[in-house]
Parts: sequence; structure tokens; C-alpha cells
Amino acid sequence: PVYELVCLAKPALQRAVLASMMQRVGTVVMDKGGVLTDVKSYGDQYLAYDIKRPFERYDKAHIWQMNFKLNAQAKKEVDHVLRVNKDVLRWVMVRRPDPFSLANVEPLWAAAKKQSASAELAPSQEAPPPTSS
Repeated sequence: PVYELVCLAKPALQRAVLASMMQRVGTVVMDKGGVLTDVKSYGDQYLAYDIKRPFERYDKAHIWQMNFKLNAQAKKEVDHVLRVNKDVLRWVMVRRPDPFSLANVEPLWAAAKKQSASAELAPSQEAPPPTSS
């Protein structure tokens, strides 16, 4: 399955710390036989509501996103890596439909065949030749 991970990290972390966090998740994905398809960083963003931790409160977070293809059993390992990292505030991992899966392509193929078949059966509507006055 294809997954989309969105992670909120503590704001104002050094670039090296953020890069190592993303690299650790990417390494786990690839070690488990997965494939990274996209990595994006959105920088420090203000949050809609504060995230509260014991003796801490965050109104900003560094947001980054990673898309990858991974089997369902290895997903638990990615969750574990994020859970034990003290710099991660929140994360969500959503299963997305695989854009290259045959199940997603077949309905499109059937619709295209149906449309081309109906175009072949319909009489051609040619414009009348222009008349000269």
C-alpha cells in the first residue's frame, strides 16, 4: 500500500536534527523493502491550536510530509520510530490508493474504451461546405 505521513516536529530545530529525523524514517522504510516516492518540508508553521506537553506548550511546529510504498507489517516500525523520538509532537499516517495499481487503472480503461466505441458508432457530423455569394 501507499502511505502518506505528515509529521509535526518541535519548532526551531536545527536543520541537522530535522534531516536526521527524516533520514531515520526513510531508512526504516527502505530497510523494510519500501520505496520513498516524495519528501516535502513545509517549515515552521503556526498551528490552529496549541499542542500541550508536560511543562511545554507549542503554537508552532515544523511540518514535513513523506510519501512511500510499504507493506502493512512494516508500518508498525515507522510508528515506533516516530513514537520514541522526543522531537516529534504529532504525526498521522494515511493509506492512499496506489496510483499505479491495476485496480485503479481498469475503470479508466473501460470508460475510455466505451467512449471510443460510441464515437465510432456515431455518424460523423461534418460542417456543410461554405457557400460563396
